[in-house]
Amino acid sequence: MIHVIATVNLKPGCREKFLEIFNANVPNVLHED
Repeated sequence: MIHVIATVNLKPGCREKFLEIFNANVPNVLHED
């Protein structure tokens, strides 16, 4: 298993949209294991 630590810099006002997309992808990532 690979663990990744990352920093994400977002433009002001983009946090909610980023979290929506990120959280929607979590099941796909968990399914890979």
